[in-house]
Amino acid sequence: MLWNLIRHLEQNELDATEQIFAFWSRIARTTAILFATLLAVPFVFGSLRSAGAGARTMLGVLIGVLFFLVQRMLESGVVVFDASPVVLAWVPTTLLGSAALILIARTR
Repeated sequence: MLWNLIRHLEQNELDATEQIFAFWSRIARTTAILFATLLAVPFVFGSLRSAGAGARTMLGVLIGVLFFLVQRMLESGVVVFDASPVVLAWVPTTLLGSAALILIARTR
């Protein structure tokens, strides 16, 4: 449905930037579910003595809130700064994936 709207706007030479961002953002957020699941692995298999359950939970919540805030901030940036919607849609997911992979690599 969204893809049809984008195509319609582009055929009529209208600005489809917000719709393109919404389309790619939905795909990126769906992919982010996988990375969020991978991000939980270091918290489960990490050293149990280094931090308590409360600290781990708080860190997980902070990462989730940060992901949400970056996503919303970039959504505004697409409209205001006329930046590439595809690139900005994938930035939060890329950051989350990088954090997950780095933390998994540190887990021993």
